[in-house]
Amino acid sequence: MPRPKRAAKEIGLLFAIVLAFGLALGSWIWYSKRWNPRPLWSQRVGIYQSQAQFAPDGKHFVVASKGLRFFDSRSHLETAKVAAIPSVAWSFALSPDGHLAATGHYDNAIRLWSLPSGALIRTLKGHDAIPNLAFSPDSKLLASGSWSQKMSRGEIRLWNVASGQLMRRFPDQPTFVSDLAFAPNGKTLFSVGGQGRVKAWNVADGRVVREFVAAKDSLLTVAISPDGKRLAAGGWKQIVHVWNLSSGVLECDLPGDAEVRDLQFAADSERLAVAASTKEASIWNVVTKTKTHRFGGHRQLLYSVCFSPDNSMLLSGGADGEIRLWRVE
Repeated sequence: MPRPKRAAKEIGLLFAIVLAFGLALGSWIWYSKRWNPRPLWSQRVGIYQSQAQFAPDGKHFVVASKGLRFFDSRSHLETAKVAAIPSVAWSFALSPDGHLAATGHYDNAIRLWSLPSGALIRTLKGHDAIPNLAFSPDSKLLASGSWSQKMSRGEIRLWNVASGQLMRRFPDQPTFVSDLAFAPNGKTLFSVGGQGRVKAWNVADGRVVREFVAAKDSLLTVAISPDGKRLAAGGWKQIVHVWNLSSGVLECDLPGDAEVRDLQFAADSERLAVAASTKEASIWNVVTKTKTHRFGGHRQLLYSVCFSPDNSMLLSGGADGEIRLWRVE
């Protein structure tokens, strides 16, 4: 029989091995859930870029490509194809009340759709290029931004959703307008484009009330945190710029590996989803300034990301026509 001291050492060594194995297994499980996990669901819904957004209730999500299609968030089954779009939807927005969808097309028109019926309500015209879109928080206004045919000036327009009336045409911009976002109170509209600036517009009178500068960066996307405290923007420089909206101070520059195509804050206003040209989505904590998740698998660059209302899932859509649904641990 082994001596007591030797037996104790052997037991201690065995315990250390088991503990190390347990820690390694736990780390691997944690890593696999946050770095390149398997998607909950994926489907190629078109041959061109596809975008998807969760409905406000979180029970389903809507995919826009060559049509508008509803999917159940839990079963992942397609529940309806509510509209056959005449051409590919290059831009897409859901109204916050969940009753409307807006799509932008190659014919430079904006189409408004009633949900869930899929009926075409009206077509809005006037832009010289494909417009990008943003609904106001109360769903009563639709902002659209684009550029002239020679990209010599940018255009921003504000529409009354109920009547289709053009409410305001903002002053022309010296370069393209690539994205728009409303403040949570609906009083301010933010725009980004080739100037490397985020402009804050007073919705009531169309004046620029503030600017946030991202030096030498052509910006492609902008997002406002739900609590209204932070502004994020990114573009060709492969950096996500995050400002404090109250003070105007640049809080941080989050490094990326490719052009930033889309941004969305989670409901907690601390996590930020990023779609990039690296064919993957990621999540950053803007408070700790750390990347917490990475989701890969797309075959081409990404165009859209969207958190579920409870922050438990993330949608990503890319130029490969594929939509992927991810669990956020």
